[in-house]
Amino acid sequence: MELSYTRDGQYLSLRTAAALAYMSLVGKPPDAYDSVNMQRVLNDLAHALSVVAPIRTYDEAPQGAAPHELKPSDLIDGRFARGGSALVQPDGSEVKQLVIQRRDLDSAILMLKETTLAKSLRDKHAAV
Repeated sequence: MELSYTRDGQYLSLRTAAALAYMSLVGKPPDAYDSVNMQRVLNDLAHALSVVAPIRTYDEAPQGAAPHELKPSDLIDGRFARGGSALVQPDGSEVKQLVIQRRDLDSAILMLKETTLAKSLRDKHAAV
């Protein structure tokens, strides 16, 4: 088995993916000392990732099964919470165990680098 195939097929938690996206876009890790702001920024990045890449969940998946992709309506109606670790639905229920495939994350980061979001994050957070 080719190593790049194994890496590309890995699933990362959406929270980790949002932090990796932040580091790629801003050039440094989020400020963990300002946890409220860090959570907000990671929630925003989780949302941005969900716009350009499939987000999946292990919630309600049988043991050992692949995660299932969330429907666009779930992503549109919900809001990300706790740094992208949960998607809160309008009724208050939460979808947890959110993941993104590494190959999708890599592509999403390349797309996000082309947006005003990347410049905005750099301008706001690079000097902090």
